[in-house]
Amino acid sequence: MFLHLSKQLRLQDNRFLHLSIQLLLQANRFLHLSIQLLLQANRFLHLSIQLLLQTNRLLHLSIQLLLQANRFLDLSVKLLLQANGFLNLSIQLLL
Repeated sequence: MFLHLSKQLRLQDNRFLHLSIQLLLQANRFLHLSIQLLLQANRFLHLSIQLLLQTNRLLHLSIQLLLQANRFLDLSVKLLLQANGFLNLSIQLLL
C-alpha cells in the first residue's frame, strides 16, 4: 500500500513538474514575443524620428526658400520704385 501511494505521489510530482515546465515554456514564448514587439516598436520609433528629422530639414529648406523669395520680391519692388522714379524724371524732362 505504501509503495502504491509512493508511486502515485511520484506520478503526481512528475505531472506537476511537467505542467511547471510547460508553464515556463509558455512564459518564455510570451517573453520572446514581448521582446520582438519591443524591438518592432523601437524600429518604428527610430523610423518616426528619422521622418521627423527629414520633415524638419524640409521645413528648414522651405523657410530658406521663402526668405529668398521675400528678398527677391523686396528687390523687385525697389527696382520698380527706381524705374518709377526714372519714369517721373523722364516725364518732367519732357515737360
